[in-house]
Amino acid sequence: MADAGGLPFIALALSTVEQTRSVLERTSAELGDRPWGVGVLGFAPEETRSAQLDVIREIRPSCAIIAGGRPSQARALEDVASAPSCTSRRRGCSGSFCRPRPKVHLRGSECGGHVGPRASFPLWEAQLAVLTDFMDGDGGGDANAGIQVFFAGGCTMRAPRAMVAVLAAPLTARGARSVS
Repeated sequence: MADAGGLPFIALALSTVEQTRSVLERTSAELGDRPWGVGVLGFAPEETRSAQLDVIREIRPSCAIIAGGRPSQARALEDVASAPSCTSRRRGCSGSFCRPRPKVHLRGSECGGHVGPRASFPLWEAQLAVLTDFMDGDGGGDANAGIQVFFAGGCTMRAPRAMVAVLAAPLTARGARSVS
């Protein structure tokens, strides 16, 4: 996947600390400086998730997703916020307890794993409206330059990638970076 320009992710599920360390070390060695990410279950037992997060902070993949998690859990990584539904991202944008992270991952229901009820394209459209409103409001200015939006699902062909570019144009005009 990385060789083809994609962003590979490792799903840790309920991996032990030893399994987590082994797979992340192997992935890091294999991919070198190329970006890659890791997925953690927000609803995993606390001791499992905490052990995984310790290894993630040590090995430092480029991205992380906490699936089925809460904003308070995402703070442990500070690099990524996942947005499986508009309402969860809206809370993240407007609540003083959780500012948007520099990286926002939008994945629709066809992406597999623990996702919300919306397909990618309607999710992207709705979430981009929320992020645009945020960037035009109190989140504007220099803070916009640090925002990256990752579009997951259905981006492997030319037409969907063009659609993502058009959808993301209002954000990129405000300083955000999009990745599909």
